[in-house]
Amino acid sequence: MGLLVLDGISYRKLTVKECCRLQNYPDDYCDWGIDEKGKQVAISKSQGYKMLGNGFDRATVAHCLKYILKVTKWIVKTVITEKI
Repeated sequence: MGLLVLDGISYRKLTVKECCRLQNYPDDYCDWGIDEKGKQVAISKSQGYKMLGNGFDRATVAHCLKYILKVTKWIVKTVITEKI
């Protein structure tokens, strides 16, 4: 795996496994998929990165929903009830 060097600092690209761990997925989450014929097939690294980049883990979704619920309750309490 090559390193990217910018201004004398080396940067390493995360592996698909490391990206899975950051999003609380199992290490082998992006290893296998099902094709249109129903057969199990290996997933390429680039497709694994795309899958992880287009998804959200449960903790992130739960956090967003809690905030949306909190804001919705505030709107109902302050905005709607004041107009009645």
